[in-house]
Amino acid sequence: MRTPDQIADELADVIRHVYARPSMYARPDTIESTLWNFHWAWAIVRESEVRFRELRSETLSRHKAPSGLFSRFKHDNPDASDDEALAFTLDQWRAVSTELGVPLET
Repeated sequence: MRTPDQIADELADVIRHVYARPSMYARPDTIESTLWNFHWAWAIVRESEVRFRELRSETLSRHKAPSGLFSRFKHDNPDASDDEALAFTLDQWRAVSTELGVPLET
């Protein structure tokens, strides 16, 4: 049986892979739910669910994005490509990961 540390390490590895190759995990407009699920699982193992919810809520509030970062970016930048919206979304999620303590470097 795996230890909590081993599980957290595996989840962090998947999170790093999502950042590196997001199209393998979701469409650009659904990447947030994929990242949310893996971060939520990581937060449970690390007993930091409350902090994760706070960080996520703060990020969405800061960008006035109750429906998500991707859709907010597209709303604010109607001529932007999905790639540009995805890049913005991933940047914001990386900040959440870093603040939460998910190891993004191997």
